[in-house]
Amino acid sequence: MTTDDKSSDQTHPLSGIEELLKLLVQVDPITLGTQALDGTRRLADEIFAAIAAFTTTMDNLNATATRLNVFMDRMQERYLGDD
Repeated sequence: MTTDDKSSDQTHPLSGIEELLKLLVQVDPITLGTQALDGTRRLADEIFAAIAAFTTTMDNLNATATRLNVFMDRMQERYLGDD
């Protein structure tokens, strides 16, 4: 490419647009859509897994609190009596 060719490319207003269109033609919307759906599915799976883990944690905390309440009631009955 000579100096004259470079200057003619820079002064031609459509050269940038033509390059952009060439790049856009290479984009496959079906592949992009498939990747987006796959990413959304994986995100939803991770959210459901996090919710399930949170639910399990809350169930465990609830069971622990119930056992502590029973323990505290027994201690209260044993040491403080029926006041």
